[in-house]
Amino acid sequence: MLLADRFGPRRTVAALLSLNFALVPVMYACVSTTQPVVVALGICLLGITGAMNYAILAGLLAAAFPISVRYTGISLSYQLCSALIGGTAPLVGEWLLRSTGGSIVPVVIYQMALVAVSLICSLALLKRSREA
Repeated sequence: MLLADRFGPRRTVAALLSLNFALVPVMYACVSTTQPVVVALGICLLGITGAMNYAILAGLLAAAFPISVRYTGISLSYQLCSALIGGTAPLVGEWLLRSTGGSIVPVVIYQMALVAVSLICSLALLKRSREA
């Protein structure tokens, strides 16, 4: 990604995930309006920062594993995260909604926490990759 090449992956990942973190409540506010154009705008704003970060992640993971186990390491990273976090997120979100009487605030906090974990783990991966 051009931004990572220009500003460095650490700064770019930190900026994109920080922006993503800040846009989570904005996206939910847009969705709550139920106006299709506003809903689409909110989802697109969050999706763009997520997609940009995801583009950088592929390169980070490739650099994090030695060639002999690179394919397995990247595959396990993607698949375990998808199954454990992505697969359970709708269940957790629904449980949070039901257990709080329909309040969306805990769901927003949950998603923000996931973004924060992503930021911490991505920065740790970058640090580890540079030391290797």
